[in-house]
Amino acid sequence: MLWTEKYKPTKLNQVIQHPVEKLKKFVLNSKSALLIYGPTGIGKTSTIYALAQELNYELYELNASNFRNKEKILSLLGTSTQQKSLFNNGKVILIDELEGLSAIDRGAVKAIIEVIQNTSFPIILTTTSFDADKIEPLKKYCQILEFEPLTREAIAKKLEEIAKKEKLDYEPSALDYLARYSSGDLRAAITDLQVLSNKKITKEAILELGTREKTEEIKNVLLKIFKTKDINIAYEAISDKKSVVNLIDFGKTNRSPAVFSDDNALIYWIEENIPRNYQLNELSQAFDILSKVDVFQRQIMKSQHYRFLVYIGSLLSAGIANAKDKKPEKIILKKTRRSPKQNFRLWSLVSKRKYLIADKLATQTRLSTQRNLEELPYLKILLKNSKELQEQLELEKQDIDYLNKI
Repeated sequence: MLWTEKYKPTKLNQVIQHPVEKLKKFVLNSKSALLIYGPTGIGKTSTIYALAQELNYELYELNASNFRNKEKILSLLGTSTQQKSLFNNGKVILIDELEGLSAIDRGAVKAIIEVIQNTSFPIILTTTSFDADKIEPLKKYCQILEFEPLTREAIAKKLEEIAKKEKLDYEPSALDYLARYSSGDLRAAITDLQVLSNKKITKEAILELGTREKTEEIKNVLLKIFKTKDINIAYEAISDKKSVVNLIDFGKTNRSPAVFSDDNALIYWIEENIPRNYQLNELSQAFDILSKVDVFQRQIMKSQHYRFLVYIGSLLSAGIANAKDKKPEKIILKKTRRSPKQNFRLWSLVSKRKYLIADKLATQTRLSTQRNLEELPYLKILLKNSKELQEQLELEKQDIDYLNKI
């Protein structure tokens, strides 16, 4: 039996770190929707299962990857959001992994909104990609609840609890290292512990697992840099190219190469969030580090001594982490306005939107996407002025804004 199943929580008091009381209050008192977001492997779904079990509620679960069109969604969810549970005290609807909605889902989000507006039971939606464009329309119909990344200490404590129950031979420091190695993913940490359970668990044994191919959301990277004064933790947060720090949505095709350098994206995020988290006496030191990083980068690129780029990460992480006098109690993060996705004045630099619009046109016409691109300067006049046509093509606000600018 997998230990992730064996040791998943069955009661809310077994859940670590998450705002379970807010979740419980919502389920008991609401007939609307709650959107829970947070990184992979921290217990979003298992917490909902534990709540349903504790309340003796029926849990009706669907994965968003099963959604392909409005009819499919309404057939799966329509009756379940209206019919009472026969054998339980109540019912909760779970729509898991919203990030699984693909770019070709036609009307999926609109259908989910329609279900939310007519539900007789609480609906909980989960996602790891809170900032994804495709779920943006859902947010105004949902309450929002963040499940923050698990601390290394919390993961290590859980690993030690399992190790003792399984009577494993381990070095205590190795469990702490395994917790750090998991990058906040408790599910991955428990899986690794089970893999290592047939021998003594040491740091060397963990290293033999190989490098975990794991990407981290930019917010998790910033949390590690801003919270810690440990330069090793800060450096690990941005090393090995594991950090997702792109300013452009790579999930869409044909992005323009004429926009911002992705190598600078992390610096943009750090630069704009330092004033929100550092005190006045810390700001000058932090921005001094950023200025030096910028100077060094330009000198390296100018002289073409690219081998020195490896030291930029060390300077950036160590400098920013140590610029503060003490660890802040609370971290406040905002999206960088350097991104065309967050600053409409920069949208004209990004060509992906016109491809999305042309693709939507192609689904309704007999013209290819390429032909629609060629005709877009003429078609935009019709699209901009016809509300009926906009609805038929399911144009989003971003599409219409783009048409008004070109």
